[in-house]
Amino acid sequence: MYLSAYVTDKQTEVTTVIRSDFFNNKKEFANDLRSNGYVVTRISNRQDLAVQDKGEFANVGALKNQIKRFPYISEKEKIFLAEILKIEL
Repeated sequence: MYLSAYVTDKQTEVTTVIRSDFFNNKKEFANDLRSNGYVVTRISNRQDLAVQDKGEFANVGALKNQIKRFPYISEKEKIFLAEILKIEL
């Protein structure tokens, strides 16, 4: 799974992006980053990155929650979600 993490180094307080395709899920990646001295701000997979790039949501979960809370969303948003879910993780 391709993952992208926004992290801050605890010693230097420098914020950076670290990418990896080694880990099977976000939790494993976050644990590894923390054990290497980083504070993890956010981890995104390919679908999350697409949502962030094309929409106003932070991740796929936020988009799904919006649809769940407000089922009268536009057809355009439903099509957008369907396209995002087709993206390979």
